[in-house]
Amino acid sequence: SLALSFALKGSAHMIEADILLRGCDPIEPIMAHPPQNDSDITLREWLKEVMPSGKGIKLDFKRLSQYLHTGFF
Repeated sequence: SLALSFALKGSAHMIEADILLRGCDPIEPIMAHPPQNDSDITLREWLKEVMPSGKGIKLDFKRLSQYLHTGFF
């Protein structure tokens, strides 16, 4: 996504992102901020791109159910 590319190239030390659940098959965590309800990048894809950058991350889960679908627990 364009926003992720910009954040990775920027001078900021942290990247904040909002997580929602895609409501259709497959139900999966995606990177989107309400009122958006779909995205071109999943949480898994986002993490694969961000982790090698060495930047800190803040994940904003809008609902507990979104966290439970990540498999982080």
